Parts: sequence; C-alpha cells; structure tokens
Amino acid sequence: MPGVRATSVRRTVVVAMALVTGQALLGGFIGFVTFGGDGVASPPARAAEPQFAGPPVALPPSDPTAEPAKRPRTAGPTTRTRGPTSPPAPARSSATRAISPSPTTPVPPAPPPVPSPSTSPTDRSLLPPSPPQPVADPTVSPVPVVDERCDDEGATGRTADGQAVRCERGDDGELRWRPV
Repeated sequence: MPGVRATSVRRTVVVAMALVTGQALLGGFIGFVTFGGDGVASPPARAAEPQFAGPPVALPPSDPTAEPAKRPRTAGPTTRTRGPTSPPAPARSSATRAISPSPTTPVPPAPPPVPSPSTSPTDRSLLPPSPPQPVADPTVSPVPVVDERCDDEGATGRTADGQAVRCERGDDGELRWRPV
C-alpha cells in the first residue's frame, strides 16, 4: 500500500527504552526536589499540630415528616446505609422473601457552634493611626481637569495650572472639560 510504512522492531525498542529512561530520570528529579537530596540527615519530625476544626456537622433529614426509628447505640464502629428508594419487589417463589429497608439511625442534634479564633486584633492601640480622611465640601466645586468628565454643559472653570476650560460634548457624546 502506498503511504503506509512499517517501522523496524529495533527502532520501536530504541524509542521505548528512551521513554522508560526519561521517565526514570524525571521520577528521580521529582524525588530529589520533593524530598531533598543533599545527603544531610533530615531534621527530626515535629509533633502534630493541634486540630482547629470541630467535629463534622450532622444535618437533619431532608424530609421533615419522616420519623427516624430509635436504636440503642453499640460500642464500636457503626456504618450507615440508606435503604432502597423504590418499594421492594414482590416475592417470586416461596424460597425467596422480600427485603425490607433497614431502620436508619437517629441523627444526633447538631452541637452548638464553636466560635472560631479571630485574626483581627482586639486591642486597637496596636494598630497604626490612620490618616485623616479629607472631607469634601459641597459648596466648593472640584478643580476641572482637561478631558475629564463634567456635569453641566456650558459650565466654565480653571484648571489647577490656571488654564480656562469649558464643559462641552465630545465626539463620543460625553460631557468633558475642553480648553477654551
């Protein structure tokens, strides 16, 4: 067939060996970077950090009309299974029996919320003083800046460097300060 070329077995083996060698080198490099490879003994292990998260929250069942059956608690691990959602199939012969759903364990009431540790300082004297905020005087209009937006068409004013400007509509239809 034209266009179909068979590669030699030798070339396939050479490519496979190159891939395996590359993967081995990459694995070694990742291990060196991750675990350190300076040959120095690692520092002693630290003690485990205290756990800040509380116990998992148990949510009440989503169906408020369902009343869970009460079962005595047993010592040891418990597993919870959810019963079938569809009714059991009728028995086909006298040798088989219908399987009824297992009673569910009652959900304990949710524990009261535990206040989380705050990261904000409680003593405000530790914070640096904040600079005073300038109070805008409504009787004094802001200093116009050329090509900035303005409110009243035809209004005039002077920029900070003393240039006379007028509020006019620009090419985009917006009111802007333009030099006179």
